[in-house]
Amino acid sequence: MLSDTHFDDTDCKLMDPDWITPDEQLKIINSVVGKGDTFVCLGDVGNPKYIPMIKARKKILLLGNHDARIKIKSPAYIALHRAVTNKVFTVKRMAELFLQGTDFSKLAKDFPNEARIIKYYDWQFEEVTHNINEMVGYARALYEEYDHDRRAIASEIKDSPYAWAGFAAIGNDKSVEELMQVLSNSKLEKLIAEYCYR
Repeated sequence: MLSDTHFDDTDCKLMDPDWITPDEQLKIINSVVGKGDTFVCLGDVGNPKYIPMIKARKKILLLGNHDARIKIKSPAYIALHRAVTNKVFTVKRMAELFLQGTDFSKLAKDFPNEARIIKYYDWQFEEVTHNINEMVGYARALYEEYDHDRRAIASEIKDSPYAWAGFAAIGNDKSVEELMQVLSNSKLEKLIAEYCYR
């Protein structure tokens, strides 16, 4: 465990001309960290490109005040996230992207090494959309069949993970896309299975 590595931080060299280089820091870190260890940096990591060079099996990095300058979608942030988790495309992140209307085929082209993972989630979201569509049709048919009796419909659909879509669809003609706008990230996460990284 240590902090303030400031890899490639030019401010540090200005403040202390003897500030050691990232290669020298890595040599020192790797002299005490083994392949089975967990490395923890308590802030001010600096340039994340050096993180994969640390021998540790697991790396936990806390961003400090100097790291806050990393833009969330910048290549530096993505590299840092990959280095730390090796799981860029989690259920939570993919659900957020889906709800934002992200084009998964374009995303797969942008991240060719993770294309299989992206395609897996794309398939999961197609299934979710299909199941929501089925529930909407079913609930609306029940609404007519049970003469607009919401309690009767509730008893039929209440155990489905898609019941919320059925309840939201009765008594109106909203499209599936409109109904999905009320779908929360956490609810969507529960409808899909995490990709198994192996």
